[in-house]
Amino acid sequence: MPIFDVIIAKEAVWPVEAPWPLRRASLLLARFRACFPTISYDIYWETRLMNAQAYIGEKGRSVRLYGGLGRHREVGVEGIAFALAHETGHHLGGPPHHEFYTTISSEERANEWAEETGLPVVFGDEVARRYVRRGLAQLAAVWKKYRERYETMREVEQARG
Repeated sequence: MPIFDVIIAKEAVWPVEAPWPLRRASLLLARFRACFPTISYDIYWETRLMNAQAYIGEKGRSVRLYGGLGRHREVGVEGIAFALAHETGHHLGGPPHHEFYTTISSEERANEWAEETGLPVVFGDEVARRYVRRGLAQLAAVWKKYRERYETMREVEQARG
């Protein structure tokens, strides 16, 4: 899939050498690998590209976490976990499929799968609910891709009372 995201400013990300952001990302990827062994997970840590990506490569169905997201100073474990679950959902979510990439699930379906299946499998129901709420808020604050989704979710929650 093409990458349309921007390179994040150097000041917005933790240094490549900082040990704890890489440890956090590596532990998250280990949890996802254990829960979804048919998906290959990797990291392209040195880049400041703000993205995670579902793709089909040499190892089959794969998910990549890019350093601009994994090292972003304003994105916590919840945001990274939601992004990984979303990308996994592109592979495991089923129909409806993406408009242009028919081998993966649509953006909407990947989000639904992340919320309903992916995060609960990896973290359990209670933690998953918190990760959806906090993760979307973190991603919406720094990533245009999630801003509209988060605003819609907040409107639904406010309407419920």
